Amino acid sequence: MDICVNCFSDGVQSGEHKITDDYNIINKLNYPLITEDWSCEEELLLFEGLERFGFGNWADLSDHIGSDKTKDEIEKHYEQYHLDQQNKQFYPKYGIKVLVQKKKLKIH
Repeated sequence: MDICVNCFSDGVQSGEHKITDDYNIINKLNYPLITEDWSCEEELLLFEGLERFGFGNWADLSDHIGSDKTKDEIEKHYEQYHLDQQNKQFYPKYGIKVLVQKKKLKIH
C-alpha cells in the first residue's frame, strides 16, 4: 500500500491496513532516469552539485553525489547525456516533468 507522508503522519488507515502494521519507507527516486546505472536521485544530485560547485569540479560532484561514481564517470556521463545533442533521444527516459515533479515533492 502506498501512502503519502501527510496521511502517514496523521495515522490514516485503509481497509485491513492498520497504523500498528509494520512498514517500509521506499525511496521513490531510486529508479533509472536516463541510463540503467544512474538513478534519478543521482541525476538530481548531479545538477544540484553543478549549481553549487560549478562546471568542471568533478571531484566535488563525486563527493556530493556520494555514490560509487568516480569523478571521471561523472564527467563522462554529463558530457555524453547532458551536453551531446546527438544523444537527445535518451533524455530523459521517463520525461522531464517526472524529474521536476519528484524534485518539488522532495523539497516540500
